[in-house]
Amino acid sequence: MNKKLLIVFIIIALVLGVVAAFMLSKENSPQTNEFEEEIDTGPMYATYIIEGQEVTLVNGFKKEQVPGFATTRTTQVFEGPFWGDVDADQDNDGVLIIAQTMEWGAPSYYLVLALREGDTYQGSEALFLGDRIDPQVLDIKNGVIAIRYSDGSEETQVTQEITYVKYENGTLQDAKVFVETPQTGAAIHSPLVVKGWARGTWFFEASFPLVLVNWDGLIIAQGVATAQKEWMTEAYVPFEGELTFNTPEYIGDFSKRGALILQKDNPSGLPEFDDAVEISIQFAQ
Repeated sequence: MNKKLLIVFIIIALVLGVVAAFMLSKENSPQTNEFEEEIDTGPMYATYIIEGQEVTLVNGFKKEQVPGFATTRTTQVFEGPFWGDVDADQDNDGVLIIAQTMEWGAPSYYLVLALREGDTYQGSEALFLGDRIDPQVLDIKNGVIAIRYSDGSEETQVTQEITYVKYENGTLQDAKVFVETPQTGAAIHSPLVVKGWARGTWFFEASFPLVLVNWDGLIIAQGVATAQKEWMTEAYVPFEGELTFNTPEYIGDFSKRGALILQKDNPSGLPEFDDAVEISIQFAQ
């Protein structure tokens, strides 16, 4: 009996010794915090270009001395990150609103992107939104960002406006069209309802063409989107349209692909005034 107990004690001592040696080696080895590494390469730690100057954030914040002036400048994340594919590479990118404030001034607001590139994020050049406003990201659909903001000061009546921004050719810029439905990759069936907002300059006589094509570019439906409010303006106007079509024959997964094309109405016929937005879709089988 005593011999058995002795063997048990020896085994327990050996196990405890192995555990102790493992813990000691772990303490003495370099530590890698995978969570911190992931965070440190995220949108809150990216480098953005604001008014031509590189600004690298640390946890969404940076305070620095302004060259040539006896004042400091604070840059910090005001809203975000919000997530959506804004550069059509099927990766979720970060969308942020940044506030930049001098010691003696009101904040200026900028829209920036943290573009996903593998395991890191590449900061974009900032788009100035305005100052003395209260910007808010409302939605991200089909690569277009919807932003609501206040327009006005304490002395004037404050109004709420919505603008739409897209990322194209390496820059953030005004989006002439925001398609609310359908969304990229949606499985559609007939009739297809198309809704969204477009600049008044996209219309002519309160409408613009809609075209639906199959995987091979063959037109299978045509129609128009109609302005739901006064269209003779440069502001955004809500539109709605409907397309009725026969679902293309299924001859393989590739044949489920198609595209909805929203064409700018161009009565002049001059190619320099042509424009279009294309939304990739799937035909429901």
